[in-house]
Amino acid sequence: MRNYYVIDAKKWFDKVNGNTYHSVNVYKNGELLDRVAFTYGYGSHYEQTALELLKKHGETGQDIYWKFCEEKGRKNVMTFCNDVKRRKDL
Repeated sequence: MRNYYVIDAKKWFDKVNGNTYHSVNVYKNGELLDRVAFTYGYGSHYEQTALELLKKHGETGQDIYWKFCEEKGRKNVMTFCNDVKRRKDL
């Protein structure tokens, strides 16, 4: 059976200082693998944060490159990212 991953990210824009922050939860086969609760990064930087978490846990190879990895037309990684209005919602 092939592993599947879920990347659940949230982004928050600090209007006062003009910075963007994000949080990332990484799941492997439905179980929480690791998370980053608060870190700086804008745009799709949350993907890089998720990739670093996966590498930290020894997840290497084709499985973790969600933008390029497909098997029989189905991706093995799903990515979700939502903007939140408050820091505490990260």
